[in-house]
Amino acid sequence: MTEDWKRMGVLIPPVNITVEREFNRWAPPGVTIHVQRMFRSRAVLSPNDLKDMLTHLDDDCHRLAFARPDFVMYACTSGSSLETGGYDAGLSDRIAKASGTPASTTSTAVAAALRYLGVKKVAVVTPYPQEINEKEMAFFADLGFDAVSLESFYQSDSYEIPMIAQDETRALAEKADREEADGVFISCTNLATADIIEPLERELGKPAVTSNQATFWMALREMGIDAFVPGCGRLLAGPLP
Repeated sequence: MTEDWKRMGVLIPPVNITVEREFNRWAPPGVTIHVQRMFRSRAVLSPNDLKDMLTHLDDDCHRLAFARPDFVMYACTSGSSLETGGYDAGLSDRIAKASGTPASTTSTAVAAALRYLGVKKVAVVTPYPQEINEKEMAFFADLGFDAVSLESFYQSDSYEIPMIAQDETRALAEKADREEADGVFISCTNLATADIIEPLERELGKPAVTSNQATFWMALREMGIDAFVPGCGRLLAGPLP
C-alpha cells in the first residue's frame, strides 16, 4: 500500500452486514475501508437500543483509531437522528475527539446530499418501526426538509432488515414517490440498495438518495477524493463539491 492511499473509517451497528459489502463495492482505487462494529446488547430497533451503542462509543473509536483512518463516519441513520437540535453534530464531535480523526454521521451526510441535489420535498422509505420513523422525520423536518410521504417495512428486528430484497425496497420507493417530491430518500445503512439506485432514478426522473450512498459520498468528499463511482446515481456521477 502506498503512503498516499486514503483510509475510510466506519463505525457500524454490530448487526449491520450491508455497509461493508456496498462500500467495498464502491471504493475507488486508492481508498480502503476500515470498519469497527459497535457495542449493542440486543438486535432490536428502539430508541433505547440505539442509544445503547453509545455506552461504549469512546472505546469503539479508540480501537478504530489504530487503523489511522483519514475520516470516520458513524454509519447509522436511525442512531444519529434520534433527537433534533444538533444531535448528529454532537455525535460527530464526540467521535472526532475519541478517535483523533475528523468525523461525521449518516444523518448529517443525508441532509448534505439532499441539499446538494436540490431536494427539499422528499418521499421517504424506511425499514423502521413507527417510533423510529417519527424520530427520524422530526430530525429532518427540523433541518427544513418536507417529507411528502413515508412508506415503511415496520421492521423492529435488526436481523431482518438486510434480508429485505432490493426489489421489494424498489417497489416501496415507487409507491412512496409523489409528483411534488423532488427526490426519494431510502433510509438505513443495513438496507441493501446498491443495485436499485440508478434504475430508480431513471424510472422516477429524480434523484434517489440512500443512507449508504450519502455516507460514502460524504466520506470521499471530506477525504478530498474526486472520483466517479459507477452505480451510485447522480450523487456520485460527477466531480465532488
